[in-house]
Amino acid sequence: MALIDFFKKREPMAETKSVTLPELLLTYSRTAPVFQKWDTETAIEQGLKASAIFYACVDRRAKSVAQVPWKAYRKQRDGTKVEAPDSPLQKLIDRPNPDFAWSEMMEFMSQHIDLAGNSYWSIIRAGNSAQPVELWPLLPQGIKIKAGSQRLIDYYRYQYGGITRDIQSPDMVHIKTANPNDFLFGLPTIQAAGRAVDVDREASMWQLNSMHNRGISDYAIIIDPDTSPEQIDRLKEMHKAKQAGAQNARQPFLTTRDIKTLNQSALEMDFVASRSKVWAEICSAMGVPQPMVGLLEDATLANIETARRIFWVDTIIPLLRLIRGQLNRQLAEMFGDGWYIDYDVSDVEALREDYSQKLDDAGKLFAMGVPFNIINEKLNLGLDPIQGGEIGYLSAGLLPTDFDRTAPADPTTAQLSAMPPEMLKALAYGRD
Repeated sequence: MALIDFFKKREPMAETKSVTLPELLLTYSRTAPVFQKWDTETAIEQGLKASAIFYACVDRRAKSVAQVPWKAYRKQRDGTKVEAPDSPLQKLIDRPNPDFAWSEMMEFMSQHIDLAGNSYWSIIRAGNSAQPVELWPLLPQGIKIKAGSQRLIDYYRYQYGGITRDIQSPDMVHIKTANPNDFLFGLPTIQAAGRAVDVDREASMWQLNSMHNRGISDYAIIIDPDTSPEQIDRLKEMHKAKQAGAQNARQPFLTTRDIKTLNQSALEMDFVASRSKVWAEICSAMGVPQPMVGLLEDATLANIETARRIFWVDTIIPLLRLIRGQLNRQLAEMFGDGWYIDYDVSDVEALREDYSQKLDDAGKLFAMGVPFNIINEKLNLGLDPIQGGEIGYLSAGLLPTDFDRTAPADPTTAQLSAMPPEMLKALAYGRD
């Protein structure tokens, strides 16, 4: 009895409920628009423009993404997608704005994702339905974000070059990478390769200064202890003028002073050799095989082709899927239910072997009775749906899978079945 009284006297627990992510964001992020904690312009100046290997990786990724065409589709009730070449959505893809083609927009997007982790397109609407009619790329380094309490982002503030504009969240396409430390901004690809890019940049400057400062060979000129500082400076200038630079390569050096030849130290030799390891680290972070950026040491035709295919399968295709998912959620849905955009990689040469395998798999599925249109969609063959493609066929006589075998045969078929073989042969050859 005492135990029951104890529980009766306890106060009831406070009622709890689930909460949304915007409700859990720190309150300071709602007081004013906040910049991403990343300097995109520094990434461009000290990364993209300073490291040849990093530039090659970014350029290769961007040009690969840009070459892939995109198409508008309308989903049917049965789940199949039908291409819609004359739809407003396809017209927007064909001409996103008067100044940029879709391929340029995608190239900018890939570059901005690598350098800033985010890509922003401003949406221009028109008409009674307020559908998007133009898309314009914005520089990510000029974007601030105002977090909301009902939805993750309330509005975007573009502040760059003396211009300030507030853009509501529904009027912005925001493509970003997953960032485990931030729900508002994506994670730049270069951030993972930042130290390797810094090392590559400094190593390049070290070699440049080494070429200008060291002349032809590593040696020391021994001068008299009584030489004045002015004379030493004059000797340095004379030596630099006659020996430094590529134009003086292998020129003989004449002097009345003693010269001591110096060999390259083991530390310097290791520093030079380590650049290849730095390049490998950059390529690894960017998902670009080394042969794709011109590093062809120990490369053969076979492994180059393999590298190209790995690059598309493991790097570009996942990036395209990320873009596709966010474009459909943020852009295609504005045209109504059932609208969908998708990329088409059927013309990518590096994937043609994979496409041939898809065709082999499609043939096997079709022989099992799977309808053509379902195979086309599931394997992403990129072919147009065909009329009657919702019906599967069996390989035995190519009978439709919905054929009713219990139905009685028609009289003509019954009569033919009862005829003797000689009469059937005569009918087959057109004789009475």
